Amino acid sequence: NIKADVLDNWDITHALRELLANALDEHHLHNIDEEVEYKFIGNDTIHIIDYGRGIIADNFTIGGNRNKINNLRCIGQFGFGLKDALALLAKNQVLIEILTEKNKYTSFYCEKNGTSTETLHIKVSNKPRRVSYGTKIILEGIEKSDYEAVKKYFLELTPIKYKVLYQNCNQSILKHDGSKQMIYVNGLKVCETKNLHFSYNLKKTRSMLKLFNRDREEKDYGLFVKDYIQVLLANINDKEEEDDEKVNNMLRKELINILSLANVKEFNQIDVILNLINQFNNTNKYIFIDNKDTILLVLICFFILIFFLQLPPCYVLYCR
Repeated sequence: NIKADVLDNWDITHALRELLANALDEHHLHNIDEEVEYKFIGNDTIHIIDYGRGIIADNFTIGGNRNKINNLRCIGQFGFGLKDALALLAKNQVLIEILTEKNKYTSFYCEKNGTSTETLHIKVSNKPRRVSYGTKIILEGIEKSDYEAVKKYFLELTPIKYKVLYQNCNQSILKHDGSKQMIYVNGLKVCETKNLHFSYNLKKTRSMLKLFNRDREEKDYGLFVKDYIQVLLANINDKEEEDDEKVNNMLRKELINILSLANVKEFNQIDVILNLINQFNNTNKYIFIDNKDTILLVLICFFILIFFLQLPPCYVLYCR
């Protein structure tokens, strides 16, 4: 029984976000190659089309989606998104029609039997005007500005032009020219801040699940600090492929520039320096020493000159 006053802090963009996230999750759950369609038609209509199994009546009941919780590629997990979205749209006089291969669904508010309280209702029809694929959601009465605003929530739709500094295992370190940095989780924006040097797209983890509430946005970036530091530091040493090495060279230059700044909130400078040293050492061309190792260095060089002249040269970087 969803009343009309549900989610007073949400607007139409939040509802559209939930419907679009559900469509993307459906493709992730079933490894569907086709792209989800999100388009503005005419003057006030939005179509959201996925090629999944098609919405069924059970999807309109409240409850967590076990499949999504167990699939860390998915955005959703609470089991509220579809219902919240329909309630919010109906409250704002948006006409809603959901088409699948078997049924057509429409949602609206009306009085609950025997009471004067209006609640959300779903009408199911198996008459014509259906589709031969997944689910098509038609929403009439949407402003073009709301349609555009929803794109900011999704990394693959955002108008922001990112420079990808690193990408691996569905995780990215990103940079752009804007004044704010973004944190995405599985491509959905959960935070924006001015306190970081990079933007990130993180992979959802079991430990991260408990960080999310129903809104899934405006989270303090500090909640994700372990996740993006782990991505940042671990990826410095990833040299499995030649392309990764080129990317790491670019990322290393960015890090060195940042280390020269007075205020580094994003990571521990010592950790970064140690990782950079480790990467240099892994090339077998550099040895890092401090001033206590001078005698040892002389012995090592003498040993190399006598017994291993056939080895490639070894460059010594002296660290104070």
